[in-house]
Amino acid sequence: GVGDLVDVYWSGEEFGWFSARIMNKKDEYYFVHYTGYEDRTNDEIVFERSLRPVNMRDGPSMDNLKWGQVKIDD
Repeated sequence: GVGDLVDVYWSGEEFGWFSARIMNKKDEYYFVHYTGYEDRTNDEIVFERSLRPVNMRDGPSMDNLKWGQVKIDD
């Protein structure tokens, strides 16, 4: 809904999921403002299918990663 933080899939020179806040909604269209961008020129209208809920879980910490070596045959 309006005000929610979401991930938006964007494809262009750079592609992937970008964090945004829903500023307005009409039918299947969402007007979003990308977080971390002060300039409003990056705001855009996207389809609902381009949105997903934000994953609020923390990723792995560097302390929990295990490093090793793997031999790869020629």
